[in-house]
Amino acid sequence: MATNTAPDTKEKGKESEKDVVFIAPECPVEKVTVYPDRAEVCRRVEANLAADTNQVVIKKLPEMVDPDSIRVEGTGEATIMEVVFQTESVVPEEMDTSTRQKELEQELEELHRQQEDLQSELSVLRKQWGLLDSFANTASKGGSGDKEDDKSGVTPLNEAFFKGLTEFLKLYAKEGSDLEKAQLDLQRKLEGIAAKITANEENQRKLRNKSRGRHEIKQCIIVVECKAATKVTLLVSYVTSNASWIPSYDIRMYTAEDKLKITYYGQIKQSTGEDWVDAKLFLSTAQPSIGGEVPELSTAELRLRRPTPVKIHRKVMQPAPRSRPQPSLFRAAVDEVVDIMRVNIGVPLERGPPLPSDALVEYMEANVGEGGATTMYEIVRSSTIPSDNVEHKVTVGLVDIKPKISYTSVPQKTPHAFMLAKVTNSSQYTFLAGETSIFLDNTFVGKASMKDVYPMEEFDCSLGVDPAVKVTYKPLKKYRASSGIISKTVSNTHEQVIELKNNHDYAITLLLIDQLPRSADEGIKVNLLEPQIDLKHPEKNKEVTLNKANNIEWNLELKPAETKEVTLKYIVEHPANLGIYTEEVAIQG
Repeated sequence: MATNTAPDTKEKGKESEKDVVFIAPECPVEKVTVYPDRAEVCRRVEANLAADTNQVVIKKLPEMVDPDSIRVEGTGEATIMEVVFQTESVVPEEMDTSTRQKELEQELEELHRQQEDLQSELSVLRKQWGLLDSFANTASKGGSGDKEDDKSGVTPLNEAFFKGLTEFLKLYAKEGSDLEKAQLDLQRKLEGIAAKITANEENQRKLRNKSRGRHEIKQCIIVVECKAATKVTLLVSYVTSNASWIPSYDIRMYTAEDKLKITYYGQIKQSTGEDWVDAKLFLSTAQPSIGGEVPELSTAELRLRRPTPVKIHRKVMQPAPRSRPQPSLFRAAVDEVVDIMRVNIGVPLERGPPLPSDALVEYMEANVGEGGATTMYEIVRSSTIPSDNVEHKVTVGLVDIKPKISYTSVPQKTPHAFMLAKVTNSSQYTFLAGETSIFLDNTFVGKASMKDVYPMEEFDCSLGVDPAVKVTYKPLKKYRASSGIISKTVSNTHEQVIELKNNHDYAITLLLIDQLPRSADEGIKVNLLEPQIDLKHPEKNKEVTLNKANNIEWNLELKPAETKEVTLKYIVEHPANLGIYTEEVAIQG
């Protein structure tokens, strides 16, 4: 149970004898529900009230509090008669900003020291990596032998040299991997420090602006009537802006175990002006929102380049009027919540069940509750979220999934093979669109993004580029020929060879996509020579298909250490007196 805070003596002369005054940031936080663009804070107030009418004053509410959202509940032999919201204007001299300013300045100095230390560590690692690389270059050029050829000055290579070189390469691979991992860890820490420095500077700017001119102190007055002296516990809730949360994920693929682990995080950021100390947190999805991803290949349409006609008159087209923005579903949902939160005057406070205790949590995963299109995540462990405008990470849940691994390559865009995991969300969590950090066997490989995924929904999860699968997009070969006597026609033959090599010691399946142009003009003909596809009976095409974007897809299986070549060959015919050009068209649907 929380204890009653002392009355605010600075404001003593403005309240009556029966007023009990509390400072909102000093009241214990019962719970906080964080939405994508605001938060509902519930604070606990315990007051010893006298018989007759009492006023409980909650001072210094957040600057961005919504007055209509204030709601009061509680337990005790009393009746709430009225809840009133007030603002009070004060001059800068009455605001104690110097202490907070000093705290921010000291914090900024410490952040700069941490940044310098990390940069120094990173510099040492880079020098170590450079030294190791220099040894590797020396080893690859040097040798060891019994005799030296006096004429050439070249030392013959022997078995001892190759044995030593092999051992060094093993050491090089291990030490190089460790150095790369250490550098990545330091770089990520530096990114976090840089974000904190930016937030600190922004907080100092806001504090300086607040100290200029007059400032409004916001408070609410709760009028409570008691038949006799009693102790009451009030839960005061209010909605404030300058708070938000976004989802993020760590996706870890363990190839030896053939297991995928997804850690679901909530990144909470707030600058409401008050800290949420040891708070029970709830994250509301309200309205879901959306690096290492497989690029989409557009459709290439060939068009004739005809002579441009002489323009006699040019009409300037006016842009279409912009449509009026529609209110978001989230705002509608919050407005509905605010309506429910409005206070009913004269509601008696009956004795209810005991309020939740501050017992230690036993589980890390969040409890999930759903209402309509909204999901609420209960973070089991209490957390402290300071008002520092910096993202703070809390764990929503950990999900183990059995993936089906495949590969996709679009070599015309990028000559790499992307590792994809096809998985089913077997958890109770809704994965909202957010950033993911991808780890392959505990090695950070890059960042990507996740789209909205509901429970029991199947989705593809990008695991980034796999360097063990080599893709070579060989130079395009073109042949030109002419035919016809009166109406001459030009034929251009295009031949594209793609080489694929699987360096794994296990077989893989790979989807290869390459672009086959489509004619958008009756004067252009495109004839596919290779591969052969039965367009009349598409169900007969197993390994090679033509997708809706008119691009060729090969569904290939590569055995361990196997190399394959595929060829795309086609002819483009068009009138000899007209040139052609290619226009990229986005994929529809």
